[in-house]
Amino acid sequence: MQQDFSHKNLRGRSFKGQKFTGANFRYADIQGTDFCGANLREADFRHAQAGLQGWWAIFLVLVSCLLSGISGFIWYLNGYLLLLIGQFTRS
Repeated sequence: MQQDFSHKNLRGRSFKGQKFTGANFRYADIQGTDFCGANLREADFRHAQAGLQGWWAIFLVLVSCLLSGISGFIWYLNGYLLLLIGQFTRS
């Protein structure tokens, strides 16, 4: 029997290790759904909405900005220390 998940909201659900051979996921919302170890042979994902959930994408952008800021600050300190070393060696 073929499983039909078409047009369903499966956001954030876990289907670890389950069998979905030939399952229909057309137009389903599978954002953040965990299919680790699941058997998805011949499953139909046409027009399914996949990817990260919105809050997770925002979190990754914020972490990226934070790391970029830290990196810039470290480069600033590096340049400042080199300037101090250059002034110290000239005197």
